[in-house]
Amino acid sequence: MKLKDKYFPYPVIRSYHEDFQDSVFNIEIQTMEDETTDELVVHAHAFTNNAEISRHIKLKNIYYVLHAEESKSMFRKTYYFSSNTHEIRIPLSKVKSEIEIVPLLITTSSIQDFYPDDLDKMYADINISYEEKNIIGIGTPKSIELTKEDDDLEGVKSIFLVVPDEEVKDNFILELPENFVMIKVSQESFELYNKLSKLYRLTNSKQNKILLTLMVLPAFVEVLNTLKDEHETYEDYIWFRSIIASYEKKGIDLIKSFEKSEFSSYTYAQIIFEDIIKESLQVLDSIREED
Repeated sequence: MKLKDKYFPYPVIRSYHEDFQDSVFNIEIQTMEDETTDELVVHAHAFTNNAEISRHIKLKNIYYVLHAEESKSMFRKTYYFSSNTHEIRIPLSKVKSEIEIVPLLITTSSIQDFYPDDLDKMYADINISYEEKNIIGIGTPKSIELTKEDDDLEGVKSIFLVVPDEEVKDNFILELPENFVMIKVSQESFELYNKLSKLYRLTNSKQNKILLTLMVLPAFVEVLNTLKDEHETYEDYIWFRSIIASYEKKGIDLIKSFEKSEFSSYTYAQIIFEDIIKESLQVLDSIREED
């Protein structure tokens, strides 16, 4: 929600003094993640030194507002309150990686003959009135990065086990025992995979995205293809319950989705793996630039 330099046909309190010469407004934001409820908790402390606006807030003609938005998940919600302190909670299942929260002052009814002492001289001969839902104050936006970005991916990743098999030479083999989804590879491939996997974990390298794209994503697509036709066979398997839970966190009933004629395993795999293909390409491009 980009409002910093937007033009309004009426006076607005901003971080820089333009329409109002002395008035200030902001909502200070502190956040924490509540693991017990799986929510982002936002503590808000609102303030303004404009007496006229404060009066209208008490009359509930103007409200303090937090507008929360994230482009990846398309999450968008506006929270209204009139007290100086307020708490909001955002379910982490509804967002992905980064939320922008914009503090605002918004009118909830029309206000006539508004003229605080510190309005700029350009408004000296103008009768100031606000309509309902006018934005009349813009505070400092805050971007909140979430630690849950790869939680769903991590849950799915943990069900896969890459193991060496002497009988495997070129093509990898996928097996579905009760505890893990097993990817059988040649001894040579296993040693290389194991070395890279450990290195990327130790260094927290983004190159791990490439490894996941090459090894885990294709296997996951094949697992979904199998489950589409035979999910009843695997309903008591540990890894099956983990997959179902990962989709439930995103508001998706995977079993019902299997019944759709347009169901695509590749498309549904990307719901969990999100932007991993694009990120892998970006990592490869950065490696190319370094070379």
